Amino acid sequence: MQLLLVTILLCGAFQHSLAPATNAPAGVGQASRVSYEPPADWRQQRESGVDHYKAGQHRRAISALIAAFRTNSRDPRTLLYLGLSYESAHEYDKAAIIYRYFATLKLPDSLLGALRARVRDNFRMSWRREIQRKLSKSDAVASGSSNSVAVLYFRNVSGWSELDPVIKGIAELLIHDLAKFKRLKVADRGKIQVLVEELGMRPTELYDRTKIPEIARLLEANFLITGGIERIDETDVRLSAGVVDGRTGDLIGAGIQVRGRLSELAALEKEVIVQLTKDLGLEPVGAGSKPVPANSLALIAFSKGLDFEDRNQFSAARKHYQEALRLDRNFRLVRHFQEGLPGPRLSESEMEKLVAGL
Repeated sequence: MQLLLVTILLCGAFQHSLAPATNAPAGVGQASRVSYEPPADWRQQRESGVDHYKAGQHRRAISALIAAFRTNSRDPRTLLYLGLSYESAHEYDKAAIIYRYFATLKLPDSLLGALRARVRDNFRMSWRREIQRKLSKSDAVASGSSNSVAVLYFRNVSGWSELDPVIKGIAELLIHDLAKFKRLKVADRGKIQVLVEELGMRPTELYDRTKIPEIARLLEANFLITGGIERIDETDVRLSAGVVDGRTGDLIGAGIQVRGRLSELAALEKEVIVQLTKDLGLEPVGAGSKPVPANSLALIAFSKGLDFEDRNQFSAARKHYQEALRLDRNFRLVRHFQEGLPGPRLSESEMEKLVAGL
C-alpha cells in the first residue's frame, strides 16, 4: 500500500518536477524543462540526482531520482535524496510520503527514528503552511470535497480534570473508525492540533458555533464532528456528539447522547460512531462489535500519550503507550502510534553515512 501511494505520487510528480523552480536563476528553469534528460542507467540517474541536490538544483534532482526510483524502488540512497530534495523544494507532504515509505525498509534503529522524525516534521510543516496560506486570504468556506470530515476535540463539559486527557483519545478513536469508510476523507488529528497551535486557541474553543465556518474552511472539511464529555456522578459519564454542516454550523441529523460508566467509555464511543455514520448518510458501523480498548484505563493512558506526543515529549509518550498496551494488549491502534514515534533527529551527513553502510 505504501509503495502504491508513492508510485502514484511520483507518476504525477515527474512532469511537475521539470517545471521551472520559482527561485532559480534567470533561464535555468526553462532550460531544465526543455533540455534536461536523466541518464539511462538507474545508478547514474541516482548519482545525477544526488549531484543536482548538492548543487541546489532541486527540481532536476527530483527528476533524476524519480527516474531511478522507477527502476529500483527500494534503494536507500535514492529514497534519502528524493526525500531531501522534496523537503528542500518545500514540497513537505511529498517529502513526508517518501520518508514514510523509506521507513518501511529494514533499517538501523537510529536511521529509522530519524526518518520518523522527518515524517512528522514534514507533515506538520505542510499542514502549517496550508493553514497559514488560508489565513492570509478569504476563500469560500468549506472548500473541501463533499465527503470531507474533521473530528474536533470534545469539550469537557463538567470541567472534571480527570476527563481532560480523554478528549484527544476519543477524537482519535472516532477518526480511526471513520477512516474505515473509503468514501470519506478524514482529517488527521495532527492537522487539527497544528490549527489549534496556529490560532493560539484552546482545543475546546474550536467548538464555538460562530467559528465553525472558518474552522471548516481552514481544515478543508465540509462536515465537522463536535461533542462533549460530562461527568454525571462518581461512576457515570455522558458522551454527546453530532455532525455539523461546515458552511452554516447547523446540526445535521439527530446527533446522540449516551450515558454509561467511565469504565465503559470505549463502548460508549461505539454507540456514538453508529449514530454519526447514520447522520453522515453512511451504513452504520460499530453496532455489536467488541469495543477496543476494553479497559478505560488503557484509553486514558493512550490519551495521555497523545498529549505528550503533541508536546514533543516522546519519551513520556512512549511510556504511556506502553502502559496502554500493558492494560489491553488488543489495543492495536496504540501500537501504530508507538511504532511511529520519532527518534533523535540526524543531520544529512549522519543519515548519508548510515545509508552508505546498507
